[in-house]
Amino acid sequence: MTFNIRNQNAGVINNVEGDQLIYGGQTGTLVTLAEARSAAHLLQEGVRSAGLPGRSAAAAREHAAAVAEQLAKDAPDRPTVAERLAHLLGVLKSAAPLVTSAAALGPPLHTLLTWLGALGEPLAHVLATLL
Repeated sequence: MTFNIRNQNAGVINNVEGDQLIYGGQTGTLVTLAEARSAAHLLQEGVRSAGLPGRSAAAAREHAAAVAEQLAKDAPDRPTVAERLAHLLGVLKSAAPLVTSAAALGPPLHTLLTWLGALGEPLAHVLATLL
């Protein structure tokens, strides 16, 4: 038997052969482009007030601005957003002891990583080490 699934739009889809037992339920989270855009603006505000030192602050602002710029497009490029967020997380990680309000960056980053879907999963692990 062959299944040809072109586009899927659902929170959780399971394709298994044989029996599948699920304990505790399954959930999916949908983040709209509008929510991602809003999160990008919150991220920019958070980066400005994060207390990063000189070069780190400039780099973080540049990456956050690039994320917002990409999300302002009609069809944002998710890999580009993921790449910029990876760079931003690298800056935050290197300056983590100096960042005074990194916790404020958590919610918008989490929203953006959820919007990225599978591209955001590895970055979510990096974010978890920062918060």
